[in-house]
Amino acid sequence: MATVSVTGAELLDTLQKFICELTGIPSGNVQAGQQNRKSMPKGDFIIMTPMATDSMSTNAVAYRFNPQSNVSEEVHTRTSVWRCQLDFYGPSAQENARIIATLYRSDYSCEWFRRNKAEKGLALLSPLYSTDPHQTTMINGEQQYENRWTCDIHTQIPSDIIVPQQFMTNVSVTANLIDANYPPENV
Repeated sequence: MATVSVTGAELLDTLQKFICELTGIPSGNVQAGQQNRKSMPKGDFIIMTPMATDSMSTNAVAYRFNPQSNVSEEVHTRTSVWRCQLDFYGPSAQENARIIATLYRSDYSCEWFRRNKAEKGLALLSPLYSTDPHQTTMINGEQQYENRWTCDIHTQIPSDIIVPQQFMTNVSVTANLIDANYPPENV
């Protein structure tokens, strides 16, 4: 069965920790988007909606041999960019959007992800850039306007697909003498 090196849930978990640390918003108020039967949190909150994973290269194939196992791995790697839409709500929506959009374009975010990959074992994301935040109209169920600001982040992610690969570790060859000509002759 094929597996991926980093799952969508791991990407969102890592991004959530980054956002919470910078904005001070509790983790329960930074959620994945497109969830059914879930009410919107109160106060400041952020919704993360993955939009696409764009391939930027063709596959590079590598093999990992494991001498202790019957099955080793074939790893298909390519450069991919993960796009995620961030929607900021609440009284501080504009300020929180500016904080994330500005710092996502900086060395600060690159160092944060590198440090937290080593210290906390989070997914290694490599921030590329963020779009500028803009206000997006949001009318709630009570037909009232909500303060909502949106930006898209673009991130280079590890994109390895791993499949099982068998290797031949030894071979036994024997020669048997037969009475035949090669190529066969017509008699």
